[in-house]
Formats: sequence, structure tokens, C-alpha cells
Amino acid sequence: MSNTHFILNSVAFTEVSQCLHCLGWHRDPDLTAIDPKEPEFASWSQSYDDELDYFYDPPTGLRSIHLRGEHAVQHSNEITRHLPILTLHDIETLLETSKLEEVLQGIAAVKALNTMSFIVPLARLCNHTNVDISKSAMQAFRHCFPDALQIGALALKQAKTKHPDHSVLFPHLGDATQRRQVLRWLIHDYSEPNDHILTTLRSALIDPDWEVRATAILTAARLNTTALIKLIRKVELPNTSREGLEPIDRQLLLAFRKATVAWLEGQRPPQHNNNPTTSRESMRWHVLRCVAGLPTTYHDRVFLLAHSLTEPIPHREPLPPNLPDSILEESDSYRLADTNLELVWIPPIPHWLGDDLEPPQNPIRSVHPETGFFITKRPLTQQWMHQQQPGFTTHKSSNNQTEYHTCTWQDAQQLCTALTQTSGLTFSLPTADEWEMAARGPDGRRFPWGNGFEKNMLQALSPWGCQDTVGSISQWTSTRSESGEIVICGGTDQLRCAVHTTAAIDQKNIGLRLVLRIVS
Repeated sequence: MSNTHFILNSVAFTEVSQCLHCLGWHRDPDLTAIDPKEPEFASWSQSYDDELDYFYDPPTGLRSIHLRGEHAVQHSNEITRHLPILTLHDIETLLETSKLEEVLQGIAAVKALNTMSFIVPLARLCNHTNVDISKSAMQAFRHCFPDALQIGALALKQAKTKHPDHSVLFPHLGDATQRRQVLRWLIHDYSEPNDHILTTLRSALIDPDWEVRATAILTAARLNTTALIKLIRKVELPNTSREGLEPIDRQLLLAFRKATVAWLEGQRPPQHNNNPTTSRESMRWHVLRCVAGLPTTYHDRVFLLAHSLTEPIPHREPLPPNLPDSILEESDSYRLADTNLELVWIPPIPHWLGDDLEPPQNPIRSVHPETGFFITKRPLTQQWMHQQQPGFTTHKSSNNQTEYHTCTWQDAQQLCTALTQTSGLTFSLPTADEWEMAARGPDGRRFPWGNGFEKNMLQALSPWGCQDTVGSISQWTSTRSESGEIVICGGTDQLRCAVHTTAAIDQKNIGLRLVLRIVS
């Protein structure tokens, strides 16, 4: 037996009832309904195993349908073709609005769907200044994410008694990646601290994850939380390369902590000094500007690390326009019909790319693609190639128990041409910039998962959802170097997203991803 559920969007009960009747559902008797024209609960059945429950929440106006039975997914697809539903994007919009009623409706929708997709925005709303919103968000959070509160209510109460000025909830907000995003959204959403933010930051400053602690320091600077100066001075920062940080990065974190204390004590950089020279004093003011989030036209390693520690990952907007019929949207992912090729959407928003690495040069810069694009979630596998393109020669390359297809650059181009002809869609190799956007996300992080080494990091997805971008097989791009060779990205030798190497076009041991650009 399977289960599925969805939220209806602006549809009356009479319309729901008529639709279900036309689809062959039989309403069960309900003698407890207070208002038969707008019941809070109703049920239907279509066979012995297939059941449907309808729920209506008068305070929020939210209507949801829950399906149970062997054919629950099939029935769900059929019903949602006839009735409007709230998509994940719709719910995200409700959670971000300034209207009380809509935010509460969005929270109710998250609670009804019980999905992990909204742990970060829901946790953020737990700190909302409106009591109704923060209370509802907390209730929904407890309902949807019980694992985050597995230590139990009594233990939470005891922890709060022992540390009344700390947030006992923050340490249990999923993994470190989610806790980082909660802090970065606080910077995005608030200009000054409140009591909830102060308790959250006190917990974040002693978090086990160094990147959470570093983000908490910069959050304190951006929100001007002078009450935390003493705690910030004592924050422990990485002092070895074990966390994946080079010596200069560890020095920068110490400089960020010192600059944060200076900013909170009232020091301000001179307005005319926006392009630091090699002088020690100029660089000190540059670090302070980056820590405080002040405008700077000098984009170096200092700026990039500060930006990656403070910029939240936004929603995947704008969404793809004029989606071709052959691309199927499934929850928050996409798939190419008939081929089962998983696709990831990269929205047309600014991405920080580049680094201060050795040649071939990839300078630090902001790139804003004119249109969004799809890219395959992972490099093409041998299994997929044998199923879809049996005529192509494959070369074995095994990584992470996955056998990826490898080929020459000419073979990769021929594959793109063949798929374009058979699918009617224009496939190509990604440019080096497009590959880096997919692997790195928009915030300029060093690795797909963050800025240092982590447990199970090679299994982590990139911010946009790509898999095996680094630590796996090298991958072709359509970009040529100044010497005329092809730029390749990824590979096992270097895990940083900004690394570019080159290969001759007849090299055979390189994999590939495909790109599909959507023109509005």
C-alpha cells in the first residue's frame, strides 16, 4: 500500500466533490459534519484498497487530500490534472510574503505535507517577531521534524534551564548545512537582533561545525549584536589543515573574528579606501568592509570567503519558462521523458565564480547567465548509454561504485547531436562557467558542500542538486583554453569547484554532463 498527499489551491468543496464523482470516487457517509456544504473532513473510496480523505482547516482556508491504497500515486496524478494544487514554489512564496494570513497558510501547508524541503525557512520563521507566526512555525517544526527534537521535551527543558540565554532548538536543526543556512537567512531577513536571534547566535558560536561558528561571527557583525562581543572573542576557529583549510584561510578566519569585534566596538573604515593596496592598513580596512558587508570593488580571496559564509542559497527562481512537454517536473526535480535522465535546474541569477588558483586562470568574478539552464544531475553512466545509445563506444571508469561513460571530446559532441535529433531539444556540453555554477551554487563556496572538509562530503549534492561534480570523474566542457585545448572540470585530484585543467580532444578517459538551455 502506498500513500500520497497534496494541497489544493483556491478550490471550493463543491468543485472537489464534483471532480471526484466524475473520476469514479464514491463518497462515504459522514454524519458528524457540522456544515455539509463545507465539511472539515470527508472521505471517498473507489475500491476496497483505495481510499481518499479530504481535510479543511477553517482558520487558514487550507484544503488537503490524502490518498491511500495500491494505486494512490496513479490516482494522485489523475486528480491533480483536474484540480489546482499548491506546488512547492507556491508554498515557498507564501512563507516569504509579508501578509500574516498567507504566511500562516504556508506554515499550515508545510505541516500538512510533512516534508523536509522547508526545514530552513520554517526554522527561520520560528524567530519571527509576530507571535502568531513564530508559534505556528514552532508547532509545525515539531510536527514535521521530530528527529530534530529527538532529545525529548524534558531534555530540552533541562537544557534551557541550564543555559537560558542559548537556543536549545538550533543545535538540532538538521545537519550543519541547514544550520549555516538558518544563520545566513537571518542576515538576509533582519537588520538588527531580537531575543530569538541572540539566543540562536549564542548556540551557533559554540556549534561543533567550524563553518557554523564562522558564519555566526559574521552574522553578529552584520546585525550589529554588540551584546556578543565577549563570546565572539572566545570563539574557537580551525588551527590545523584537518578541516580542509589552507593556512591563509585559517588566518582569514582569525582576521574576520578580530574585525567583527572592531566593528561591534564602533570602528568604521574610511569611505575613500575601497581598493586596498599592499599596505597592511589598507588590507585591514578591506577585511573590515567584507566582514560588515559594505560595498567593495575589490573582489579577492578575502571577499569571496566572507561572501560564501554569509550569502544564503536562494530559491530556484526564476523557474524555467515554457517547459517542453518532454521534461517532466517531479516535486523539486526534473526528468527527461522516455530516457529517465535526471536534470537539475540552474536559475538565471548571479553566481560568484573563480579563485586565486594557478593557471589556467579563472579570476574571481560575478557571472549572471542571461537564461537559466538544465544540466544532468550526474555524469552520464555506462548503463544509461547502453540503454539509450547502444551504438556508441564506451570506456570503463568506476567511481563511487558508479560506472561513468567516458569518451573523446568529438564523441561527446556527436552524442549531443544525436540526442538533439532524437529528442527535438538542443543538447550541448556545458561551458566551464555553467559547469562551475552547477557544482558551486551562487555563493562562491570552495567545494560543492561548503568551505572545508566534511564527513561523507563526496556524497553531498551541490547547492543546486548536482552529484559527483568533484572527487569523481573529470568532465568535458565546451570551453577552450588560450592554447586551444579543451577545459575540463572536476576529477579526483582537486576538489575545489573553480579548478580548471585542460585535455586534448582525443583523450578518452573523460566523462560528460549535458546541458539544455531554455529560451523564454
